[in-house]
Amino acid sequence: MIKWLPNAMGIDAADTSLVPFYQEVKKQNMIILTHLGEEKAVETEEDQKYGKPLLFRLPMDLRVPVIIARCASLGEIQDLDDPKKTMRSAFSLFTRMMNNPKHDKLLFGDISAMTQINRVGSPLAKILPEKSWHKRLIQGSDYPLPAVNALIRMKPLLKYGFITAADANVAKEVYKSNPLLFDFILKRMLKDPQIETHFTDEVFYFPEVLKHK
Repeated sequence: MIKWLPNAMGIDAADTSLVPFYQEVKKQNMIILTHLGEEKAVETEEDQKYGKPLLFRLPMDLRVPVIIARCASLGEIQDLDDPKKTMRSAFSLFTRMMNNPKHDKLLFGDISAMTQINRVGSPLAKILPEKSWHKRLIQGSDYPLPAVNALIRMKPLLKYGFITAADANVAKEVYKSNPLLFDFILKRMLKDPQIETHFTDEVFYFPEVLKHK
């Protein structure tokens, strides 16, 4: 697997000069795991423009699997399909790509950081009940961020109805001794507040289609 932070590394994933690189990635049966949307964890300067999910259609057209970290759940990005280049949530563009059948076995999202205070909200509410996506979602911890207490708050999760008060109490007790385990059990507890759908077991196993590339 290759890890990219395009916003910090200055990588334009749609640059055609990368085609030979993508061909080699495909040849070596490798996967690109990339941060997209707004990058806040590291310095980016003017390169936030490279966080556009739609730029990654080029490697997928070349049959390179792509995992989008955090499901691009933060920030607004230009919609490259819109002649006016309207700014839209990066997550809405991730959603558009996930709904495109041609990306079915090529595009994946990890759910790291999506329970953190700066990301809780509509992206989580969208992916929880979308069971058809669960086989293409992957548990990620984003460690060490779960151990950064300032990012961990139960109140937003309770407010949206993603967990119960009893769930929050259990999670808090686990957090005291093991933030990494806390992150895992919290995501197992999450439910859609409308239809009470939980993440299926598939989310917590590496996708079969990527195991057998």
